Amino acid sequence: MGYTHYWDQAKDFTDRQWKDIQRNAERLLLTEQAQATVDADPNGDALVINDEVVRFNGKNYDDLSHETFLLEKKKGDVPDWCSDEVKKKGVVFNFCKTAQKPYDKYVTAMLIIADNLAPGVLHIRSDGWFHEWNEGFALANKVLPGVIMPYIKIDPSLSARNKTQKMIDHGH
Repeated sequence: MGYTHYWDQAKDFTDRQWKDIQRNAERLLLTEQAQATVDADPNGDALVINDEVVRFNGKNYDDLSHETFLLEKKKGDVPDWCSDEVKKKGVVFNFCKTAQKPYDKYVTAMLIIADNLAPGVLHIRSDGWFHEWNEGFALANKVLPGVIMPYIKIDPSLSARNKTQKMIDHGH
């Protein structure tokens, strides 16, 4: 898929968890620093932080946007096209391909914040190496001091870039 972050949503966020996520999303995304990077998504929809979603993309010029980040309060239904195994788990699959564009650090920060405020709701995976989450972690820690880095499954099979990096790391 390219450089992408993935998360399964196992259940709805509670009202309290979502209010905390909203408040911290505003503290993260409504800053002057964020506004230099985060903008409306390519469809012209503005940054949204409300009772149902947190949605944003990179600036829509100079190729700084990619796929829109969307975190929803309600898990929603497992789509019919999912495998029986996924249906049994009852989780909803989400992803955001950032192509490592500057807004990536805000995507990772939001995932870190959400995981810290609502442990067990999201199960996060990424094409990125752990060090590629450092900027997002720093932003999350600035907004929500004391956050911890969630368990993030780094799966080398998810990205051709990671396979290439693995070959370089092993001298091939």
